[in-house]
Amino acid sequence: MTGRGRELVQVCEKKNIDTLCVFKKKNLGGKSARELGDGYKLYYGGAENKRKGVGIILSPKYKESVMKVVSPLDKLIQMKLIVEGGVYNIVSAYAPQTGETSEMKEKFMQGFEDMVLSVAQTEKVIIGADLNGHVGKEEDGFNHVHRRKGYGQRNRDGDRILECAESLTLALANTFYEKPDEHLITYKSG
Repeated sequence: MTGRGRELVQVCEKKNIDTLCVFKKKNLGGKSARELGDGYKLYYGGAENKRKGVGIILSPKYKESVMKVVSPLDKLIQMKLIVEGGVYNIVSAYAPQTGETSEMKEKFMQGFEDMVLSVAQTEKVIIGADLNGHVGKEEDGFNHVHRRKGYGQRNRDGDRILECAESLTLALANTFYEKPDEHLITYKSG
């Protein structure tokens, strides 16, 4: 185990993390999974010739619980686990960035919605995603999915995220909790 894999395993061990959704910037080859060390395993999706994709890291505790892994798009992966008699679906997603085409964004959102809707109502869904938009500080009619703890002004991609969350009866959990301003954004240009 080397580099980032080692760092991720160390963080998971230190913070007692059993499942971690990750977004990768480089191709990991034609395989769909690899051992990271200390029993942790990375499952990843995306086309073999693409630079970016998504993955899910599992601790040794849950490696044997994996039933199925699907990745219909480069930036979407779903893993089905059986844990203590319950079925859990982990979805890792990385939406196209603000500068990408509308067609690419629509294809991603449709794939994301289809993935979430494919989960049986008797199963649980856990989503770790960077949906690349600003939902803003105001809820503006989305009070079931947004709780006024966002950042800045909403943009068009933020509208798309809120509409998707509302249609799927999901909540944007990061808008429900008070955080310091420096923790509300992951990147600031200039």
